Amino acid sequence: MGKSSSYLRVSLMILKKAADRLLPRGTLRRKIAKALYFLIFDRNEFRSRLKAYLKGKKRLQITSSAASFERAPIRSCLKRAIRRLAYALTVFSDKYNPRSADYIGNVDVLNEFLNRCRAMHKPRVLELGTKRSIPERSTRHDDWVPNAGEYLGSDIESGVDVQVVADAHQLSEVVGEEQFDVIIACATFEHLKYPHLAAHQLMKALKVGGILYIKTHQSFPLHAYPYDYFRFSREALAGLFGTKMGFRVIATGYTLPVSLYSPYSSDRDAPAFVLVHLYGEKISDTPEDYIYEFDSEKEL
Repeated sequence: MGKSSSYLRVSLMILKKAADRLLPRGTLRRKIAKALYFLIFDRNEFRSRLKAYLKGKKRLQITSSAASFERAPIRSCLKRAIRRLAYALTVFSDKYNPRSADYIGNVDVLNEFLNRCRAMHKPRVLELGTKRSIPERSTRHDDWVPNAGEYLGSDIESGVDVQVVADAHQLSEVVGEEQFDVIIACATFEHLKYPHLAAHQLMKALKVGGILYIKTHQSFPLHAYPYDYFRFSREALAGLFGTKMGFRVIATGYTLPVSLYSPYSSDRDAPAFVLVHLYGEKISDTPEDYIYEFDSEKEL
């Protein structure tokens, strides 16, 4: 057996163990088990292995759906099985369901921000991290603020979609203080070496009454290496703006749930998400110096 075949078998066994642990009993679980077992074991073993797996449960007939797995290329089968499994783990696992009580309201973070933007009259907008890494694809979000009086893109280097060249750690020194009604930063904060200093600069550049939207990663592969510094939880992102900086965090949340599996264990011990985002408003003047707040100083 080649290395690729061995790796495939191990990967599928991990997926199956995860399904056994997290999926509710029922038709969907049986369908996934059927698909995975047909991929893991060869044709001659399939019936006996499936019967052993279903021992003590309602017996399944080997129908044409199993035959379709036999005829299809291995990669196609794997993709189909993983899609079904990923959907099931996301939707039916109550502990990690993004629609469960722990995560209710996350989807509204962006919608609340967009509703506020649409109600503005000719706001001045700055978006960070707009230089195109792929020439044909813009990363700007001009459509989020349809009534913008001015929409500027900013990045640390000049390029397409960049009108303001500035390091986010020194933003107000380039654009001035209290200059913008809206500031947007998508997929930017994970690349900032000192995110609390960048947060301070964004608050300085924002007008009193202005709003801020940040979207960054909670779980994501390394990218733009070696300048890929951080991953954030909701609390970490909100903590950058503190409670003494003249800024109010209105909402935070996670989006795009994912499942992370270790080659040493198929257990999933905690939820994970591709993105985390924050929506907030500047309510008073930003202090000249950043005010650090330590958890040890909180009143118990």
